[in-house]
Amino acid sequence: MAPFRFRAKFILRGFMETALRPMSTGELLDRTFTLYKRHFVLFIGISVPGPAIIVLITLVSAMMDALPAMKSHTGETVVAVIGFIAIGIAVLALLLGFALAHAATIRAVSALHLSKPTSIRRAYIELRGHYMRIVGIFVSVLIRVVGGSMLLYFASVMVGFMIGGTATLMGRIGLYVAIVVGIATFVGGIGLALTLVVRYAYAIQACVIEDIPGRQALKRSAFLAKGSRSRVLTVYVLFSVLSSAMWGCLALLVSTCEAFIHSSQVISTLMSFAFFLTMVLTLPLATVAMSLAYYDERVRKEGFDLQVLIAGIEAPLAAKATASN
Repeated sequence: MAPFRFRAKFILRGFMETALRPMSTGELLDRTFTLYKRHFVLFIGISVPGPAIIVLITLVSAMMDALPAMKSHTGETVVAVIGFIAIGIAVLALLLGFALAHAATIRAVSALHLSKPTSIRRAYIELRGHYMRIVGIFVSVLIRVVGGSMLLYFASVMVGFMIGGTATLMGRIGLYVAIVVGIATFVGGIGLALTLVVRYAYAIQACVIEDIPGRQALKRSAFLAKGSRSRVLTVYVLFSVLSSAMWGCLALLVSTCEAFIHSSQVISTLMSFAFFLTMVLTLPLATVAMSLAYYDERVRKEGFDLQVLIAGIEAPLAAKATASN
């Protein structure tokens, strides 16, 4: 009986160290920065692919613009065709890079939060068999958010034109109505985008951690996000402001170099590296926070902390029973 008590005590201590308990927004952010600081190299290494692709595209574009042979009419045609193909490849590479880096960060956070070993290589290896599913969710959410907002925006423009066209008949009142409708639908588009972002904030977490298909992951995210919109928005707004502030400081620093560097290509390259640093340093923070929030929602709504505790206690008992048989 004594060995079992010791084992149970050890499991309980490990359980408490995982912080699998309901957390306030402040505690969530505190744990986010703690994990990020303790495993800085891990998260930076995982987040490199997406921003690196952007820098590579910028450098290749600058090199092609610098080629003197491309200034002929034939050369410009060839460059246009190559550029069109390159844009398509670049978009696919960007989607793949950012989606997989996002998913690998989620795997790393999941392992760390549950006190399991992980590494950059391991986080990516554990995504095997899920690549298309992850990219599919990423693209699906992007289409819903951007597409829905754009449709509402275009609808507002059309309504504005229609009302504006009758302004000659309605006078100043028609113009005012057109302006009000335009502003209202524009604000509505932003509201729709934010609503969809919050609704599907946990979709990739659900897919990667629970190993479920894309459509089911979207429904799962909608369930977990219900009732926690303010928290999700707080996390996104906070880290968006942090990212924008860092980008602004680095861009300002590069701009001051224009007085000493009289080359637009060099300045453009430096701007790309500034963007690279901003993305690599700030993108993991939002992903870490949302992954912790995902677990927090499961703890609150499904008693996930108790599930982990019971599984940790039952596993040694099952192993002991198997050994005795």
